[in-house]
Amino acid sequence: MLALVLQACLACVLGWGGPVAQAADSLPPFELVRTTHLPSVALLRDRQGELLTLRQFAGQSQRLDWITLRELAPAMREALLVAEDRRFFEHAGVDWRAIVGAAWHNLWHRNARGASTLTMQLAGLLDPALRLPANARRSYSQKWDQSVAARQLEQRWSKPQILEAYVNLAPFRGRIEGLAAASELIFDLPAHALTRKEAVILAALLRGPNAAPEVVARRACRLAESLGSGDLCEPILRLCRERLRPLPAAARSTLAQAVLTQPGQRLRTTLDAELQGELQEAVARIGQSAAAVVLDTASGEVRAWSSTTPEGYAQRYSLGDAAWPYLAAEALAQRRLTAASLLDDLADGGPPQASLRTALAQGRSSVLLQVWHELGPASASHRLEALGFELMSLSDGGEQPLQAGLLQLAAAWRALHDGRHYLPPRWQQGEVPPAPRTVLDSDASFIVADMLQPLSRPGWPLVWRMGPARPGEPALLLAANARYVVALAVAPSGGMRPAPEAGVLDMLAATEGEGGEGGRPRAVPAGVVGRLVYFEPPVETPRREWFLRGTEPANSLPGAPAAAGRTSASRTPRLSQAGPMPRP
Repeated sequence: MLALVLQACLACVLGWGGPVAQAADSLPPFELVRTTHLPSVALLRDRQGELLTLRQFAGQSQRLDWITLRELAPAMREALLVAEDRRFFEHAGVDWRAIVGAAWHNLWHRNARGASTLTMQLAGLLDPALRLPANARRSYSQKWDQSVAARQLEQRWSKPQILEAYVNLAPFRGRIEGLAAASELIFDLPAHALTRKEAVILAALLRGPNAAPEVVARRACRLAESLGSGDLCEPILRLCRERLRPLPAAARSTLAQAVLTQPGQRLRTTLDAELQGELQEAVARIGQSAAAVVLDTASGEVRAWSSTTPEGYAQRYSLGDAAWPYLAAEALAQRRLTAASLLDDLADGGPPQASLRTALAQGRSSVLLQVWHELGPASASHRLEALGFELMSLSDGGEQPLQAGLLQLAAAWRALHDGRHYLPPRWQQGEVPPAPRTVLDSDASFIVADMLQPLSRPGWPLVWRMGPARPGEPALLLAANARYVVALAVAPSGGMRPAPEAGVLDMLAATEGEGGEGGRPRAVPAGVVGRLVYFEPPVETPRREWFLRGTEPANSLPGAPAAAGRTSASRTPRLSQAGPMPRP
């Protein structure tokens, strides 16, 4: 009887053209609401689909694209209606039975219970005058205005339109708006893939979006029990504790700013969420402008990528000394030089000659320029181009330094570690995995890797460190082991601490205990032989040296120089009578 009286009173009000009815007339049409609903964030995910970070483009709320009822999981639709409006398809905007039940409940209990229908809630979301202030409850007059607006809305919109609009506009946790954003940001699932477990949690959030996880879990458990799924209570509690956490901070993500370019964008990457977080922390601890990328050695895919600035991801660096290991491998493969070949130093003030091994290990560019001359510009350029470096700057005769980004530097270093094959770097899921290209001679790569052993670190057998190629440019470091390949750029700074890369390399070497395995020596290829060599005059101390089979000098007594390939006798060491070097 009370419900009928209240309904009659409302009918009288609706027939009166007063201010409330006029306010209800300001409610927008459905098509306008749908077409003006624009996404405000873009999402970046790791290779498992876990949210890495997001980028906020507009406003404060976090919205994704509008979804239709067909894109809503049946479990979510059921949980929503049971939790918020059981008689949604029966009432005309106001559920009088629910109002009477709530009034009676609130009369005898302290925990107040509301009776707003989905239509009433939607009216409050559409009309700023009816919107509920934060941390406040509506007065009776506000409830009345909301009821009037709900009746007006029911007369203009269909039930499916009301439900669809509510699904897209309802506030969830934090600044999340709409079920599409809530399902993806909280559960890493599209709305159509929600199961009952996630659905009851999202429905429970509507009552208290920012309630503690345990409170949300209790409400979701009661809802699950009413749906006949009381066995989900423990999984619901675990899921609430795991997922109802603060979202990754968009403002701190330089990667999001670099690769996410428009709202609504969703990028799934090859990155690993845990490793990405660790690399970001390690790069931040360097304390100056720095950038780093980590490749998976086996696949060449990017597993982590971080920079202290958004510009760092696209920055290109002068190739400079980074080219020498590859050109040395090419000179060995073409049998123009050996590791023991003596090269002239073109600079004044240093030793007049050094072997290829010594020059490479010490990074003596004034000596290594002889490698470029031995190969010739065309052959050297072809090898660098095969390794992914762009050679546009060679059009002026090579006077301008070549440039490459961190991804290209890491991919080329991975090829040297592999010894033979190059794989273009890949960081987005969905890209067709490229076929490996043969770009290096595996025997020559083995000898170059051995020449670089003095630069190695524990767990990192292949390391190359370069100072700034030009004033103001960063120092570069390349490192590889059986698990990861790293390229790191650190800008020069007066306060730069020694070996700033140590934190990055140590972190990666400790990951899953892979660093020690990565430090194991490689097996000696069948095409490589070892000899004990000495020099006349003694510009370098005698040592055991590796040669490509057929380029080792013939055994001879001191005083009779022997040629190696096309290397002149004056630049060739002699062999000791000790004979071949034993294989490890």
